[in-house]
Amino acid sequence: MKSYSLDLRQKVIETYENEPISQRQLAKRFRVAP
Repeated sequence: MKSYSLDLRQKVIETYENEPISQRQLAKRFRVAP
């Protein structure tokens, strides 16, 4: 399995820190595994 890019991981982290969003919703938004 290929790892996600550093850029994508940073976007996910920033979104999680700045928005009231669950990990499941983040996974759906960025199309990654929860």
